[in-house]
Amino acid sequence: MDKIQLENSRYLQIGCGKQHIENYINMDMSDFCHPDIQHDITKGFPMFVDDRFQEVLANGILEMIHPNNEFLFVLNELWRIIQPGGHLIGQVPSTDKRVVGLDPFDKRWFMEETFNYWNVNEHSWKEFGTQYGFKPWTVLKAKTNENGIICFDMMPANK
Repeated sequence: MDKIQLENSRYLQIGCGKQHIENYINMDMSDFCHPDIQHDITKGFPMFVDDRFQEVLANGILEMIHPNNEFLFVLNELWRIIQPGGHLIGQVPSTDKRVVGLDPFDKRWFMEETFNYWNVNEHSWKEFGTQYGFKPWTVLKAKTNENGIICFDMMPANK
């Protein structure tokens, strides 16, 4: 992707690996996969202004973030850079026995109910998510597929 495309793109893929998507800024911390931007997302996204992206893809990356303060920071940074009405779409491993512990680099696993801690419309966010420091999201989807992977779609709320 050339510099002008990088500056104008409203689509970001984090943790792209070798799966580059056309018209997306493909970001990864490893230069092995030749991303458009090499960057560790646990350091935030200082190169992007608030409300920059219509869509951010996060497939197979959020489960690799540990400790909790880094996970919180990344999720809140994603909230910051996604525009109102934009989407955070991705996949994370569930607690399903077929996937838990499968990838040696995974640090956390999810249940569909985990997303309630970010969902502004749920008691779990109001009671605990706010105490933990999560920004509010509207969770449109958090469903486990036939392979034990949770597919999700969230939008920043209250922006």
